[in-house]
Amino acid sequence: MIRPRGPRKCPSSATPNRAPQDFIYTPDELSVMASSIGEFASSGLLSPRHGDGFVFGILKQDSVTGRLELDLERNRELVALATTSGREEGFRFKCVLHRAVDDLLTSAGTGAEVRKVMEEVKRCGFDGLLTSGGRGGAVNNVRRLKMVVDVAEEDGVEVIVGGGVRSGNLGGLAGGLSKDDGLWEGVWFHSSCLRHEGMFDEQEAEGLAEQIRNMKCCLP
Repeated sequence: MIRPRGPRKCPSSATPNRAPQDFIYTPDELSVMASSIGEFASSGLLSPRHGDGFVFGILKQDSVTGRLELDLERNRELVALATTSGREEGFRFKCVLHRAVDDLLTSAGTGAEVRKVMEEVKRCGFDGLLTSGGRGGAVNNVRRLKMVVDVAEEDGVEVIVGGGVRSGNLGGLAGGLSKDDGLWEGVWFHSSCLRHEGMFDEQEAEGLAEQIRNMKCCLP
């Protein structure tokens, strides 16, 4: 994942419970992101033939309305850099939009509004997006996620569902996103499998694997 930092810390004068906006970067930070892509692509440690790629996302704020939107120009620049670097015959590095898109999907209440967001994702050149369908966990946004998946299938864009995905809710999430003939093959699920103290949870990983095995038998 290409990311110079996480959300900035709240200043002492900030409104309580309101974190500074994430995924908005300074020119210096964008330069670091571009340099990182170039370094990884030339390192020989990644191979587009094996499906390796880059995950990032950049937002900007409209100077007039203050509304958040995808920074089409900056995202395109990094996608172009990634997809033209380290090519192997017939293969290129894929790019996935990180959860920056969740801020935009939160205010997309209709299929048309979701489609507009997804059109911008495609215009940036992304091959897929990692999303919880809006702010918060994926289980709280299943209806909107279903809209995202339906549009993504039409456009050939992969969807990686993340944000609180666990063994206890994976079956329900998959069921809520499936259609008559099952899940579209371009839908994936992402889980950190971490305990609260940041340690890898082997039991949780085993539980997820078991859920996936059961899903193959039980989904339509």
